[in-house]
Amino acid sequence: MKLKKILTYLMVLIILLALAYLIERPGRKQKEAAFLLFPDFTPTAAARIELKDPETEVILEKKEEKWLVASSENYPADLGSIERLLGKVKGLLGSSLASKKPEKHSIFKVDKSGLEVKILNNESAPLAHFFVGKAGPELASTYVRRGDSPEVFLIDERLKSIFSHPEWRDLHIFRFNKADVVELTLKPKGKKEISLKRNIVEGTWEIHKPVKSLARGKEVDSLLMTFSSLRAQEFAEEGALKKSKLSSRPQSTFTAVLVDGSKKVLLAGKEKDKSLTYVKKKGDETIFLVSQYKLRKLAPELDDLKQSEEAEP
Repeated sequence: MKLKKILTYLMVLIILLALAYLIERPGRKQKEAAFLLFPDFTPTAAARIELKDPETEVILEKKEEKWLVASSENYPADLGSIERLLGKVKGLLGSSLASKKPEKHSIFKVDKSGLEVKILNNESAPLAHFFVGKAGPELASTYVRRGDSPEVFLIDERLKSIFSHPEWRDLHIFRFNKADVVELTLKPKGKKEISLKRNIVEGTWEIHKPVKSLARGKEVDSLLMTFSSLRAQEFAEEGALKKSKLSSRPQSTFTAVLVDGSKKVLLAGKEKDKSLTYVKKKGDETIFLVSQYKLRKLAPELDDLKQSEEAEP
């Protein structure tokens, strides 16, 4: 019985020691009252973002209220990613002090070996300057240091996914209001051309080619939803124009005519693999890779578009 009690006490002691280690392990100090690292930061005042690590440098600039990737020939930037970044800086909290010693900055990668972030206003005055370091003891934690302070904080968030993107350029091919479309012409590879027109008075869609019939409203709406906000999976590789077959004769063409008479034309070329196809906008040399699933949504079967006599539009 005495041995059993001793073993019980030893188990309790081991558990307490393990808990103490988890709380006081290296790289983490006791949490203090949380405070904003950049209390005066205003996201709308940002006009330039610089992101630099040992391998890459990305420069984002706002010109005439539009964000551009200045380091990629001023290509339009992914606004959603930028808004998430700026919002995160606004709410960045410091609480767990990991170190005050400059000699430990390289250990936590909160120096030039990590990711340096600078945010400036339109007069090039700094709004925020900090380093995003390595991941902390927990998977969803990151070491961070302000550029003007030796103090390193452990933030309970995975920040690399917000501040370090493989692609900052906007992958959207089209952004327009689907309600503005009055005509559609679909010329998919290996299928008959389908032409549709919207009856503005009746609020219905009508098929004019290859047959005349009312169209199913839900099918057309689904097609327009995909077309009006079409987003690529990625940008095509360098030199893709020739191999895509888009420079000679596109294999598929999809056209939307808007109420103001303007046209949105998507050209689809060769398939890169079993899941992706090369595409581009007519009049633009940028080549994208779009999933074949999305292209199939732009090319429904005629029987699926036609409205049966007893069906609702």
